[in-house]
Amino acid sequence: MEINAKSITFNLIGSYTGWDEYRKTLTANLLPLIEKGVIAKISRIGIRYISVFDQIRIFDNIKSSLKFAPFDDNSSRAQFRAEMDRGPFLMIVTLLNAFPKTDGEIYSITDVDTIKVFDPIKLHTGEILKWLEDAHIEQKTVFFSLLKKEFIDSLNPEY
Repeated sequence: MEINAKSITFNLIGSYTGWDEYRKTLTANLLPLIEKGVIAKISRIGIRYISVFDQIRIFDNIKSSLKFAPFDDNSSRAQFRAEMDRGPFLMIVTLLNAFPKTDGEIYSITDVDTIKVFDPIKLHTGEILKWLEDAHIEQKTVFFSLLKKEFIDSLNPEY
């Protein structure tokens, strides 16, 4: 957890144990900050998941094909970014395809950022947790809607 004058950031380094466990961590850390008045007002809530896939060309595994004249199957790498409104959230989706590592291998990234912006307001704990839950659901919906079923199955997801 990183706290500065205008933000609180939770980063997960290592393996992800699932939303239920991560939500418990968020709640356990946020509740004391809210109760002690460290968090006075909220202007933004966001959930961001960045998934790294070694030796995968992510463009081969998304449902829609990206057609862009300079890009072809022989390209060593490509990046795509889209911003869209989905209900109350701003979604920022970034795909990095077949980026080279120093050892000659490749990796791809899906980065789905789900943001809700407020005029600075005081929210109660239950409201904050509800917005986090809703953001997580929207993020998960977008992530899984991007990828082909066969690719998702190969990841052995736990719901």
